[in-house]
Amino acid sequence: MSIDALTKHCDLNCLGTTLYRDLLVIQTLFLQQKGMYELKKRSVIDRVVSIHQPHVRPIVRGKAGAATEF
Repeated sequence: MSIDALTKHCDLNCLGTTLYRDLLVIQTLFLQQKGMYELKKRSVIDRVVSIHQPHVRPIVRGKAGAATEF
């Protein structure tokens, strides 16, 4: 169920700002994942990697232990 459909059934003002923001980030994440699946791609520009910190981006380092870090 999309957020648009959810707003038709209930009022989202009861969520509060933090939960509402998280809901919008999850919607963005879903749309990115759906687009990657449909286009058979493995990456997206400005991909969301954290729901609570959507501004955080992984950095490619090329270290032996891990290829990326945050």
